[in-house]
Amino acid sequence: TGTKDATTFLRGDNTFAAPSGDCVLLHTTATMNGSTVAVDNVFSTTYTNYRVIISNYYPATNTIPEFRFRGGGSALTAANYIYVHDRVEINASGVGAATTASAFNNTLAAWHQEVDGGSSSYSSQATIDIFNPILSKPTWWRTASNGWDNSRAYVVNMTGGGTYNNNASVDGIQFSTSSGNISGGTLKIYGFK
Repeated sequence: TGTKDATTFLRGDNTFAAPSGDCVLLHTTATMNGSTVAVDNVFSTTYTNYRVIISNYYPATNTIPEFRFRGGGSALTAANYIYVHDRVEINASGVGAATTASAFNNTLAAWHQEVDGGSSSYSSQATIDIFNPILSKPTWWRTASNGWDNSRAYVVNMTGGGTYNNNASVDGIQFSTSSGNISGGTLKIYGFK
């Protein structure tokens, strides 16, 4: 049974099947742009945890990159986002600093502080790990990001995380900025069993 082609393999019981793994690419947005990039119905009971990878992200102007979870095709905008990030930075003179960025009961989450805009040469990168979003209990996440700050003077690394402190079932995610539009970047979402 099954069809023999380039996407299947022959199993020991003499049937063809598609390979399966614990990590599966579920979604790709080849070019992030506009005021909002939304992905619906990507989180389900098939996978327990998810990793979002954002590569070569840059906004049109200096701004804060943000995200919200989605449920049933709509953004979850209640003031239930709680997060804290540690920021470590260094400039060309070797001057470094460490600060904290946080919010309690906010209507969205930031995955980095203000980033440089207007140039793909000064892009930011991020991973966002999301834990059990489909369950009807608070959804937790962990972030790691790096890029240039808004002055292009500092290279910034941020780590942190938070929770959407609501029992809503989360099935999607959307990205936006604190002002202006997203001009570029690649978005990939993986599911983990």
